[in-house]
Amino acid sequence: MKNSLEHLPKEKIERLEGAVSVIREMCDDVEMIILYGSHARGNYRDEEDLPSDRKSGEVSDYDIMVVCRHNSTAIHHSLWRGISEHCNGLSTHMPFRIIVHDIKFVKRRLKEIHFFYSDIVKEGCLLYDSGKYQLNVGKELTPERQIEIAKEHFEHWFESAKGFYRFFELGLKENNLKGAAFQLHQAAESSYKALELVLTNYIPRGHFLAAADRRIREVLPVFVDIFPCATEADKELFELFEYAYIGARYDKDFKISKEDLDYLSERVKLLLKLTEKLCKEKIQKIKESCR
Repeated sequence: MKNSLEHLPKEKIERLEGAVSVIREMCDDVEMIILYGSHARGNYRDEEDLPSDRKSGEVSDYDIMVVCRHNSTAIHHSLWRGISEHCNGLSTHMPFRIIVHDIKFVKRRLKEIHFFYSDIVKEGCLLYDSGKYQLNVGKELTPERQIEIAKEHFEHWFESAKGFYRFFELGLKENNLKGAAFQLHQAAESSYKALELVLTNYIPRGHFLAAADRRIREVLPVFVDIFPCATEADKELFELFEYAYIGARYDKDFKISKEDLDYLSERVKLLLKLTEKLCKEKIQKIKESCR
């Protein structure tokens, strides 16, 4: 883990130092405060880095993981809600997003080589350290543990995908096209997450279907046919579908037709079917390697 923030401009360093002060003043059970994500890597985006006419894409948040000694502190939701509000008061344009875990939880995830946490250790910047604990990434998982983790990912995310699809059908039935579009987007996103986690035990953060679709196509060419992009009309519809995550909730001018939703829902049904098949095949392969 890095200890320096010299890759960031002075004003960003000052905001982070202010956030660390708030966290430590409001909670006396903090062992580590770690900056991760784009600000830790240095590939963050500010307002001037984004097109003024964009429909999606946001400035980069300050992603912070706080590691506490006790689980009771980590799950003290009202405490961390208050801390987040105080930190976000320091910067209205670059909100702080804080996740909190106890040290045992983090060490367990690192032992299991959970890539989200191991990436934090490899790429993160240590903003505060009590010096009492060390974070070390574990060795290769046993096939038995790989099966357990893959099944957990599949059961959670694929069930979520099916649930969102049911809510989509309800929204469509009630002619709530905006709500249906959002639920259908979530069904697709959850399906991609199930597949990526089962195959790699890792998913990048974000809600960008195009990026997930591109990553999956690289390793599974069969996914080329899920959302065809051969024509400009295909591309525009997929862009509209991706924008539904934000537009269907916050853009009063967002519009999508029932015909478009009927077409997209057939594609998402195919996505769900392929995801279930490929995830189960992957889990079975791991099982066979144990024999």
